[in-house]
Amino acid sequence: MKVEIQAHVRDTAARLGADVPYALKALAGRLADDPDLGRPSELPGILTVKVDGDMFDNCPDLSVGYLREADRIDIRFLEALPSPETSTAAPDQEQPEPGGGQEQSGGPLAATVTVRQVADAWRRITGWLKHNAPGSYAALRTGAGPAAVAALEEDLGIPIPVELRTLWMLTGATTGPTAGDAFRATWR
Repeated sequence: MKVEIQAHVRDTAARLGADVPYALKALAGRLADDPDLGRPSELPGILTVKVDGDMFDNCPDLSVGYLREADRIDIRFLEALPSPETSTAAPDQEQPEPGGGQEQSGGPLAATVTVRQVADAWRRITGWLKHNAPGSYAALRTGAGPAAVAALEEDLGIPIPVELRTLWMLTGATTGPTAGDAFRATWR
């Protein structure tokens, strides 16, 4: 099984600690042997596995999200998990759930259906890009982790709609020039 690590994930690993890239490579090796190592996340098709940072010298505990396809694994996000001693919430306070945790106006079932619809649409878009616009497909960045989206919601003080939250967790836009840049360059 081929395991691909997105460039954005490699950059994040380098910023999180000296041994995080090594921990990520070790996990990639384990995933190649056992592609179903992770647990389902709140995004359809995305599995999440936790890495115990104590196994490495300079590595925090990690959450790694990946997409398992028939012939490959695509590691999509990586984030450091908060350590118990740095938690700022009081023990009796409720911790926010990953991805915001707030119930949508249609209830949890409606939110689940919406997440599935957005993820399925994104899968169709990326499939089309892969076959018809490989340069654009290669420029796609990995999405944000659930904790990053929840932190943004907290900073903004408003809930992010489930559709946008799901899309942000699937993709972080593109790297390099965009189609709009190419269009403008053509018409100058």
